[in-house]
Amino acid sequence: MSDDLGRLRNLGPRSREWLEEAGIGTVDTLRAIGAVEAFEQVREDRPDVSMNLLWALEGALRDVDWRELTADDKARLRRELERGEEASDG
Repeated sequence: MSDDLGRLRNLGPRSREWLEEAGIGTVDTLRAIGAVEAFEQVREDRPDVSMNLLWALEGALRDVDWRELTADDKARLRRELERGEEASDG
């Protein structure tokens, strides 16, 4: 399965392993849930995972280097993440 995810840029062996451990083993699954949900699922098992994974996932889905994400892109992703956290707390 990691070969499928291996086609995406920004995702190295460790990131692919974490995604697979979280039940995200294909590009189609990643696309269906999006970067924020995928990040949240990985973080359930790995609470110390860095925000760089979120940037890498978003870049992978857009087919751009994660360093090309703008400050606005990152702020939007943070807001989406916060909304998801608030929903799960409430």
